[in-house]
Amino acid sequence: MSTKILRASGALLLAGGAAGIMVPVLHPAKDAGYYAHAMTGPSHLLLLAAVVLVSLGLPGACAAQPERVRGLAAAGAALVWVANLVLDGIHGLLDGAVLPVLHHAQAATGVDPVAVATILDAGPLGILFEAAGPVFGVGAVMFGTAIVRGRAMPRAVGLLVATGWLLMPVSFIFPAIRPLAVALPYVAFAALGVALLGGVRARAAAAVAVRPALGAAA
Repeated sequence: MSTKILRASGALLLAGGAAGIMVPVLHPAKDAGYYAHAMTGPSHLLLLAAVVLVSLGLPGACAAQPERVRGLAAAGAALVWVANLVLDGIHGLLDGAVLPVLHHAQAATGVDPVAVATILDAGPLGILFEAAGPVFGVGAVMFGTAIVRGRAMPRAVGLLVATGWLLMPVSFIFPAIRPLAVALPYVAFAALGVALLGGVRARAAAAVAVRPALGAAA
């Protein structure tokens, strides 16, 4: 894969990770006025943007892995892609562009966004959300393991990718850590982007260093 594509993938992952990290900072408390809050829509649209950016950057991160682990990396990244689309993509779309609109139109339509959210959670969408959590975890472990084994990126990046999701199930028991649990996977995506950008720079520097050596040998 070309250096330009790898650099673009790294930038997308870094931007998506940074956007995802900002979401819990901007996210309002989920209380009675949640859908009326001015930041409910924007924070979730930012989450949706983070999902899109990360999704576009993941293929480049897979391609940067050595051939011996690329299959494992691609399988893990695919699971992460699907699960993240369900968990954060659909959630970002609903709470960013649908339910707040229903709240502001409630007087005219009589539709209660809280009731709609409850109905959705109780149906097939709720089942998808519940299934996507374990799928994300399995995919992250596979992808992170491939990064560690491949050694094309720092080992710490692979470990962060593999374990960054672990606080999420714990946060259902201890809600106070939810913001950190939401941010950590995006910290991992941002670190993946930084590693990818660093690897591109290192390869470019190595190529420049090789040319004079080849000229001297000739």
